[in-house]
Amino acid sequence: TFSEQFRQEHATFPQFRDVVVSHSVHARRVRELEQQLEGLEKHLLVLQNEWTTSAEAQLISDLQNTLRESQADAAERHRAAAEVAELRLTLDKTRQGLSDAQAAAQEGLQREATQAERVAELEGSQAVLQNELESVRALLSSKTEDCTRLKAENDTLVTRLLEEKASMSTEMNKMNEIIEGLRAQLGAGTTGISSMFRGLLSGTKADASSGEAPGITAEDVLAPRWTSTVVVPRHRVREVKAHHSEVNAVVYSDTERVLFTGSSDHSIKIWDATSGKARATLRGEQPVICVAVNTRLGLVAGAGADRSIRIWDMHTGRPRSQFTGHSNKVHAVVYSNDGRLMATGSTDRTIKVWDSASGKEVQSIRALSTCNSLDLSSDGGTIVSGHQDCAVRIWDLRTGSAVGEEKPHRGQVTCTRFSPLGGMQILTAAKDNRILILDARTLEANTTIADALLRIACNWSRAEWSPDGRHLVVGSMNGAVGVYNTQTGELEQALRAHSNPVLSCAWAPGRAGFQQVASVDKNGNLAMWE
Repeated sequence: TFSEQFRQEHATFPQFRDVVVSHSVHARRVRELEQQLEGLEKHLLVLQNEWTTSAEAQLISDLQNTLRESQADAAERHRAAAEVAELRLTLDKTRQGLSDAQAAAQEGLQREATQAERVAELEGSQAVLQNELESVRALLSSKTEDCTRLKAENDTLVTRLLEEKASMSTEMNKMNEIIEGLRAQLGAGTTGISSMFRGLLSGTKADASSGEAPGITAEDVLAPRWTSTVVVPRHRVREVKAHHSEVNAVVYSDTERVLFTGSSDHSIKIWDATSGKARATLRGEQPVICVAVNTRLGLVAGAGADRSIRIWDMHTGRPRSQFTGHSNKVHAVVYSNDGRLMATGSTDRTIKVWDSASGKEVQSIRALSTCNSLDLSSDGGTIVSGHQDCAVRIWDLRTGSAVGEEKPHRGQVTCTRFSPLGGMQILTAAKDNRILILDARTLEANTTIADALLRIACNWSRAEWSPDGRHLVVGSMNGAVGVYNTQTGELEQALRAHSNPVLSCAWAPGRAGFQQVASVDKNGNLAMWE
């Protein structure tokens, strides 16, 4: 070690002890000389007293001079010895400081050498990492180009598909208008023509109890999907105490003037939309959060807190089946247009697709976040879902994978609805108290609706399109019901009847000229507007 090396290098140096001993010897010698001098002085005094001759006086004087010289010499030797001792101590300290400086310099050189080696290693590692980074960048650039190309191709395909859907929808609208005009002109004399349409299109309807979904019927073609002009509702025509607890859902039948309400009092009620009278009550075991209607099979689905989906016969009110598979509350349920499929969304972060007739689960999708709402496209191949993490996601049911995802809201999404006109737009509502009209291809907002009236009440609050897609209706926490223009985002009508938060709204499909809006609130009330 350094201390051992230092002792070996300085083993022959004079030690401080030796210096002190030498100084003590000189001091003792000086005292002896002083004692001798005192004795000589005394002897001289005696001699001075005895000898009085001049020769003797001269001798005494010489002896005194000798004595003074001896004293001076002794003092000089004593001072010189002290200086030598001090110089030796200073020399030792200097040597010790020099040794420490040499040791520190040696350690510094060693540290510098170690750091130089470390720097060399780091420079080598940096070179390797830089090469790897360049490789990753090149790979990322290549993949980005591939993704950009694939996204462009996908956008092109989606645009073409949506345009074709819109074109088909337009043609269907024209056909409906032509048929409606023919029906109005022919009146009661169209029995033969109606029979011809029935034979050409689908024949008789499939029996709902057989479990098979029927095809498009003559009545479906002869009855228009919506009227040519939608009238904005302005007046409350009736209000009823529908349930004993909050009403969470309301939905119209697409074939009859009937609507359905689901409540936390564990029941679903069927209402005559013309008279406001209750036709039937469907009993469950847990609070009902969402309701869907399948007029093709004559079924009503209700789901909520018991993690299952209960199915009733629309005409008899009897329970038909119960679908199980979710592990938590179900917030959303919807049927496909042809009635063959049913989709559900849950707080267990899954979306499930079921066979409507058999109740078999045909697909389960991990949704990454609580699903508050969902809707199926008109062809039944695409789902749009709204989530607690503020995201709107689009799913391809052929692959079960997400083909689009954005977070256009700053609060959890409570409603997602495809436009009735070809599905090229999506209506979304969220807890950030905004409603957006999104482009279905890019999920970018075309219209934003936000004003002092709009206050979304709960996590499953529903807004709804008008049949022509030009308006929407939504309820607010302050009890108001707002009708907005989907093109401009302007409030066209504020409907007031509720004194409690409005949880959900529905707009009648507009068949055969029937136009109506329904709203339900937290106090169990149902209001109808025309």
